[in-house]
Amino acid sequence: MATGPRRPAALLLDPPAGYGPPPDEADLDPIRAIFRDECRDLLRVARSHLGARMVAGVLEEAAAVEKDAILRWVLLEETLRLSVASGEPKRIASAVALAAEHYRFDALQTELDALSDIPQRVLRPERIREIATAAERLAAAATAAGRPRERGAAWKLAADSWRRAGDRGRTENALAEYRRAVAAVEAD
Repeated sequence: MATGPRRPAALLLDPPAGYGPPPDEADLDPIRAIFRDECRDLLRVARSHLGARMVAGVLEEAAAVEKDAILRWVLLEETLRLSVASGEPKRIASAVALAAEHYRFDALQTELDALSDIPQRVLRPERIREIATAAERLAAAATAAGRPRERGAAWKLAADSWRRAGDRGRTENALAEYRRAVAAVEAD
């Protein structure tokens, strides 16, 4: 029985130019050392909260136009580190999205881990609300991707963040979603 021409499977299509796994540690270590040496003045500015925010923006902009895959990864790695240190969930999301345009890695888990590493105890409530909102967005993405463990972790982060921000209603809603996510994982 003739079925017509076969449609190409996604795996048969060539990946976008420059798209591949992140560089190996052996390739990254010398570039990291050069980066720290060449950018020591810039990194000195990043020691303050405001400086870290500013430098993260500069590095992300540099990564967006960088052609060398290894240096681009180092720039994005440092952007992510500084964004976590300064409590910038939007910059974390944009750095992970930029990295996902060039490399194959678990972007959802990377962003969730970075948000979880933000030291909330030193942040103002409005910044903590941004973290909670970002965690809710990741919970929705995890649900859409069929990743119940990440969904639960994202809802737990959202609940903890809403509680710390002082929003009792949103805390209750996030806790209810967290319990549903945990129940779904346990049912599997």
